[in-house]
Amino acid sequence: MSITTSLTTDLGKLRLELADDNAAASLGVLPDGGNYTDAQLQVFLDREGSVMGALAAACENLHMRYLLDANQNEGQRRDDGKGTALRYASQARQLRRQYGGPARVYAGGVIRQDAYSEDAPTDVA
Repeated sequence: MSITTSLTTDLGKLRLELADDNAAASLGVLPDGGNYTDAQLQVFLDREGSVMGALAAACENLHMRYLLDANQNEGQRRDDGKGTALRYASQARQLRRQYGGPARVYAGGVIRQDAYSEDAPTDVA
């Protein structure tokens, strides 16, 4: 897959900041080692209006991707997908504090247990 890495474009700048600028096999930032497509990163840029806002959005997205991947592959992998997810969540919060915009970090699949209700899956925004 061809990816935009030119530093004269916002896509290239976003890839550089995200460290997703190496198209070699298995060196991308996604859980499977792939790279974001240009179209996927452009969605973040269009929505956020700046490279650093888009970087925060990408970190939020990576948090969710690694969290889902860790849940699906629990016990099958040696790496710490949940730890990676938490690091991306922390980075996203820091970027949002520094560059603005609403935080969009989600904790999906959390189980609430209390004395008054059955175990109930919740999705907390």
